[in-house]
Amino acid sequence: MRRPPPAALIRGVIALLVLLGAACAGCGGGGDVEISSATATTSPTPTVEATSTPTTPPPSIPAAPENLFAGGLLVSDYLAAGGDGTEDCLPRLVAAWDLAPVEGDRCATVPLEVDAEDFVFVVRLDAGAELPSPGDAWFFGQAENYRLVATARQLVNALTWDLQILAVDDLTGDGLDEIVLRWSDCDVEPCTVHLLIASAHRGRLQDITPDGLEFASLDSLEARDVNEDRLTDLVIEGSSDLPASEGEVTGPQRDGTTTLSWGGIRFFTSVELDPPVYLIHALLDADRLFSAGDYSGARNAYEAAARDVALLDWHAENGELPDRVNLLPYAWLRAGLAAVRSGDAVGGQQLFATAVQGHETSLIGLAAATYLGGLNSGIGPDQACSLAESVVQTRLEEWVRIWDFGTANPPHSVFDLCR
Repeated sequence: MRRPPPAALIRGVIALLVLLGAACAGCGGGGDVEISSATATTSPTPTVEATSTPTTPPPSIPAAPENLFAGGLLVSDYLAAGGDGTEDCLPRLVAAWDLAPVEGDRCATVPLEVDAEDFVFVVRLDAGAELPSPGDAWFFGQAENYRLVATARQLVNALTWDLQILAVDDLTGDGLDEIVLRWSDCDVEPCTVHLLIASAHRGRLQDITPDGLEFASLDSLEARDVNEDRLTDLVIEGSSDLPASEGEVTGPQRDGTTTLSWGGIRFFTSVELDPPVYLIHALLDADRLFSAGDYSGARNAYEAAARDVALLDWHAENGELPDRVNLLPYAWLRAGLAAVRSGDAVGGQQLFATAVQGHETSLIGLAAATYLGGLNSGIGPDQACSLAESVVQTRLEEWVRIWDFGTANPPHSVFDLCR
């Protein structure tokens, strides 16, 4: 007879079946049993309100110096402390210091050095609303924590008036920009106009403007490649004739185009004058051709000037004796000299005769007649010219007056007549 299982065993089996049933409560009908691990239930994350990070207050603006020219170091410290917006030309400081307005842009950001954005800031002394007035430009090195690297007055070694930023461009082809400013020298009236081309091309910031470049007036400046050498040139429209000192007559001035082109070490300057308006300027053009040995070109230029009745007579316009009574025989005489030197002796004789005909009463007409008479008497050109010069020497004061076209134009020596 089989013995029933112990009660403890039965209770254990029942407990096991209960556990298996609970584990299979989510199972589908039939099929294998899957056991899933329990996932802990997370409580909702409490919402935390965002708080703004406190901003650093802008640096305090230094007090304006009594001498504005001493303000560069103060601005340097202000920039190093995070001053207000170099791209906006420091508006808070401009307002606090009540800086006088300047022509054009007050500031520029310029990569004068590799991987740097240097800052240039222009100021001028307050002379009311009138110009000219002295001023300065301060150059700050961004890579050196905005150290004051130089000033315009230091770079040109002069007091600078009416500073104006004209262009920012790479003129030397080294990948670094130059900054071009105009300034005036007004220590003696009237002012002369100059350029400052600030560049670090040679390793330190300096002025690389060609020596002696100055203007009576500067109407415009454009940065563009003129000669197609892939370098940016400066094309300047204005008058290169310098004005006279106060109280003197400058004479007829002539505008033109001056071009600065970088040649690898320095700038080369070329000047193309506008077409002449006055007779004297047409003759000066012909004189330059004659001096350069271009006798064919000089002959054509002298003849064209003599025939062009549209060219203005500067002395007559100023209530003095007309230019033409002396400048016309000068033009015909010089045309004859150019013809002879280019091999046309017959044409030269005809032009000498034209210089005399109808002009015998003027000083240069008389000199031309003396020269032609000497040639016809059989003496050589040098001896004939000496005779003509002797005539002029007896009336030297009149000769000086004939060629007095103010400081904007060169005078003529007696020996410029037929040599």
